[in-house]
Amino acid sequence: MSGNGVQRRRLFTGISLTPEVRRFVAGLTERLSTTIADVGWVSPGNLHVTLKFLGACDNDQASRIVEIMHNAAEYLPLRLQVGGVGAFPSQRSARVLWVGTSDLEDRIVKVYNVLDKGAEKCGFQRENRRYTPHVTIGRSRKKAVRLAPGLEENFTEKLTMKASEIVLFESVLKSTGVEYKIVESVGPPDLRATSEKG
Repeated sequence: MSGNGVQRRRLFTGISLTPEVRRFVAGLTERLSTTIADVGWVSPGNLHVTLKFLGACDNDQASRIVEIMHNAAEYLPLRLQVGGVGAFPSQRSARVLWVGTSDLEDRIVKVYNVLDKGAEKCGFQRENRRYTPHVTIGRSRKKAVRLAPGLEENFTEKLTMKASEIVLFESVLKSTGVEYKIVESVGPPDLRATSEKG
C-alpha cells in the first residue's frame, strides 16, 4: 500500500503455458541449469509468455487494463511455437535467459501493440524497443553470464500450443521467492459470448 493509502499491486500481462509446454520448458531449464552457474532459475509454476510489464498499479488502473485486454483479445486465439534458447541483451553477456516463442501469423504482436498503446493511456510508459515474445527461464544473479558458443544448437526442439486467453498476473513476493498469481483471464469475444449463454 502506498503512502496515500491507495493499494498498489505489481502487475503484468502474459500468456499461460499449456501443461505440455510448461513441462517442456521446465525440462529445457533443468538441462541449462547443469551447465550455467550464477543464475536464478524461474520455477515451473511461474513460467509464462511475457506480454506487457506494467509495474505498480492501483485498482482503477488494473480495471482499465482488463478493459484493454478485452480489446486485445480480438486477435485470439494464437498458435504459438515454443522452443530454442537465447539471452538478453546477448549470449556473450546474458542477464535474462529465455526460451523463444514465435507466432507465424504475427497475432501476438498485434495483441502486444493493443496492450502497449492502451497501457500508455493509463499512465504507463511505452516500450522503446521491438517486442520479442519469449518465456523467461532465468536471470543472472549478480554479473552477466556468458553462454557457450553454439549452445542453441543443442536446443532445437519446438512445441506448438494454442493460446486462448490473455492473463493479468500479480507478482507477489513471499519468503520462498516470487510467486505469480492470476488476477484476471480474458478470452476472445466468441468464447466469452458462449460462456455467458451457458
